[in-house]
Amino acid sequence: MQVSPLAQTITPSKNNGSLTVVNTSNEKKEYQLQAFKWTLVDGKQARTPIDAIRFAPSSFYLDGGKSQVVRFINGETSSAELAYRVVVKEKNVKKLEITGVEPVLNMNFPIFWRASDRATITAKASGSTIVLRNSSAITAQIANIDYGTYRKDGLVGYLLPGEEMVISKGKATSVKALINGVAAEIVIE
Repeated sequence: MQVSPLAQTITPSKNNGSLTVVNTSNEKKEYQLQAFKWTLVDGKQARTPIDAIRFAPSSFYLDGGKSQVVRFINGETSSAELAYRVVVKEKNVKKLEITGVEPVLNMNFPIFWRASDRATITAKASGSTIVLRNSSAITAQIANIDYGTYRKDGLVGYLLPGEEMVISKGKATSVKALINGVAAEIVIE
């Protein structure tokens, strides 16, 4: 299965978008889409099923090698960021018919409704670790992190507003990373 785009940021003036699902196999598959509200509850990320995002179609079959454009609309409005995780489930129809076993592949990715991508991240030394904290009102995507002798290319994770991420310290005075796609250097306090 292939889904594109894998992350979307939509301005609050729009209430809709689209994505494309591709069946990369040679077999017929069934697909289902569902949205979850993505929030921070007692310091931990939580996902709650919601009906505010409606997909058209929300369930469909695709022959091998075929694709389907899925449109969606968000019925929820807010002046603050709205963060969601979308799950696309792929079911193998042929194996279900033959074996009675239903193997399922899930792919999930974020969709944000917000006016700006500018997030504020702070870094504090805490014993032998560094604690990154998102002190902004929007979710921060952390990628290509580099501090001391440590470097990790690609996606490191997401920090919801108010959330913290603990990383090992090493010998560093600052952390370099892409924050929502923008290069940043964060001085460790």
